[in-house]
Amino acid sequence: MQFTHLVPLAFAAALSSAAARAQTTLLHEKFEAGLGHWTTSSTSTFSRWHLVTEGSICHAKIDPFPSTAHAVRFGNAAPGALCNFSGETADDLTLAAPIAIPAGATNVRLEFWSFEDTECTPWWGEIGNCGWDHRTVSVSTNGGASWTQVTAGGPEGTWRQVGVDLTAFAGQSILLRFRFDPVDSVQNDFAGWILDEIRLTYGAPGPVNYCESSLNSLGCAPVLHWSGSATLTGPDDFVVGVHRIHNQRPARILWGFAPSNHPFNGSTMCIASPIVRTPLAAASGATLPTSNCSGTHDFAFTQAYMASKFLTAGDTIYAQYSGRDPFKAAPNNRNSSNAIRVTIAP
Repeated sequence: MQFTHLVPLAFAAALSSAAARAQTTLLHEKFEAGLGHWTTSSTSTFSRWHLVTEGSICHAKIDPFPSTAHAVRFGNAAPGALCNFSGETADDLTLAAPIAIPAGATNVRLEFWSFEDTECTPWWGEIGNCGWDHRTVSVSTNGGASWTQVTAGGPEGTWRQVGVDLTAFAGQSILLRFRFDPVDSVQNDFAGWILDEIRLTYGAPGPVNYCESSLNSLGCAPVLHWSGSATLTGPDDFVVGVHRIHNQRPARILWGFAPSNHPFNGSTMCIASPIVRTPLAAASGATLPTSNCSGTHDFAFTQAYMASKFLTAGDTIYAQYSGRDPFKAAPNNRNSSNAIRVTIAP
């Protein structure tokens, strides 16, 4: 299933919405000026990190890009090459200069958009890094002498929004590194890894990912997306949604006040009881009887809704999608997305 304007409401809003009040941006990279802020480690003529342009033949499967015309990709950079990555050479996309995070900074957060296309899901049925095609994001506080991994690969075949909590690095100067390691030269006929809209911010709280999606009967992993700010005043625009779900089937967002990570009827429940269920609504997507992963569902956490649930500033909520898979037999017929946590701002 390709990502082609799959989530027009929340996806577009996430890219254009102003950050929450009191947010400071330390880095906002859209790659429109090239790779001048980054270094790469590979000297390979072929597979390496390189600038790509929306609309090129090789990258049609990943259009549209989250920002405007450009993104960065690990893959075969040879002129006229197919969308694959050759060889076994890993390559690092690393910030050229460290970024200082002020001491005492709160809600330090790395956010980026990621499109991953490797052998892990179609060949091995695994979400995220399998034994090959490793994607990792790491932080260094000593100029690159050592690295701490902060997140890794996730669901494939769609643009996904990633939020990572880096508050532990407040008061330090950090480098960011995105590493793709093919491990071997077998089964590499995939697009690789594409990144866009990399942000490093602090001050205002924002969603952070945790937990893992489960594959549905069509081999798709549902992915959460969000837009706006979870605030009790100011813009009333916080939306949590999901894409890559069964089209035209009932969908809802679940949320609660504590995380979990336990098996649940063929998927993973990422929220501890008690769980609040938003109203059921039909997912969008292709018209039945076509069955595919074009479904998407959005739920607005409006200020009125939050007030009705007695949410107050400082409350942290945990949210995910969980729905029934119409092509799996009960009881193992649940399909769930990854999850996010977010703290409500005043």
